[in-house]
Amino acid sequence: MMWRPWELKKFRRTVLVAFIPVLFVFWFLTAPAGTALQRISSGGNGGPFAHFVCSFTDWYESPMVYVGKIPALRRTNQSLADFWCDLLAAPETTP
Repeated sequence: MMWRPWELKKFRRTVLVAFIPVLFVFWFLTAPAGTALQRISSGGNGGPFAHFVCSFTDWYESPMVYVGKIPALRRTNQSLADFWCDLLAAPETTP
């Protein structure tokens, strides 16, 4: 199928506009998993990979501080963090 130039430009714009909210929802659902990942990596020998995981998850979760100012989103974030901890079987506390 041949795309006409104006159809291709319109398709790209539509995909880009749809991609932004999808990316935000993906981030919102996966950012709370950082707590579980940090607990798991801290339970090991604490090598350079564990340090990388902790640093990366801190960076990935950092905007959640501002999202947490909204009470409904904060409760959802806490529920998602509990879900990820249960799913990944993270220890209750870090050593």
